[in-house]
Amino acid sequence: MFIRLTLVAISFMCLSSLFSQVQIQDPLSGKLLSVSKYGGISGNPFLNDRWMNGDVTIRKGVYANILLKYDAYSNVLYFNRNDELFEFEDEVISFVFKPNREDASTYQFFVKGLECVDVKRNQFLQELYQGKSGFYKATFVFLSEMNKINEGTVKSFQKAVKYYMKSDGKMQQVILNKKDVLALFGEKKILVETYATAAGLSYKKESDVSKIIRYFDTIQ
Repeated sequence: MFIRLTLVAISFMCLSSLFSQVQIQDPLSGKLLSVSKYGGISGNPFLNDRWMNGDVTIRKGVYANILLKYDAYSNVLYFNRNDELFEFEDEVISFVFKPNREDASTYQFFVKGLECVDVKRNQFLQELYQGKSGFYKATFVFLSEMNKINEGTVKSFQKAVKYYMKSDGKMQQVILNKKDVLALFGEKKILVETYATAAGLSYKKESDVSKIIRYFDTIQ
């Protein structure tokens, strides 16, 4: 009986680890985004123009398979209620976009709690790879102003993408080119370069750089 109870307890712990938190129903309340907030600004501040299916983790649990949009300008995640944007009342810990629910390789994971010179701890970053090291992508949205004849000052949203690697507790920006990527690996860079060349990997593709960092983790 003791062995059976122990096995049940272990199974429950594994299941909890898999889901991180208990799944809960769609959010019951939230703050509606005012339609006037971004009035007069061309473009939009969202990472994706369309609603995206996904999961959201808060301290109470996980909202599974709801429609989401991420405002990269205000760093706020919204959920869909009657085709309107509502902000979560509870703090969002992490979230996942699922462009294709049946294909886990399409999932996009977003986390916070990392920081460096231009990244604050509450900023959501897309997690491209996570092992001993971490590889992250940040999409920053900012306002651009331009003076036009007969129109005055015209405001528009612009986007900039930056990449970061975390290794040995240190977070640093990396530009996707051979020189900058290899500089991340110190005395291991010759081994890493040999691997990347043999595998035909590009230093300019985030998916290939993820593979390069994964290999680096195996030789640390």
